[in-house]
Amino acid sequence: MEWNASTGLALGLVSTLTPWFFSVHSKLAAIAEQTAQGAQKIDAIAAATGRAFEKVYDAEKQIASQDLRLRQVSERLDKLEETFAE
Repeated sequence: MEWNASTGLALGLVSTLTPWFFSVHSKLAAIAEQTAQGAQKIDAIAAATGRAFEKVYDAEKQIASQDLRLRQVSERLDKLEETFAE
């Protein structure tokens, strides 16, 4: 008789907990999917940020080059000014 009661109790617990297990499993699957989507978005943002930094670096190089050219032109103009001032 104890064996029948134990089996009945075990089957009752399993039948009671099975919907809960499926509910938890589906929620965990949804969380895993959202995490994967979030990781993809982070990767896309990181790639876009990298491209933006490359553009900024290129722009800074161009500005430095233009600054050098402007200083050279300014020095030439100063020399011309000194020549004509004499």
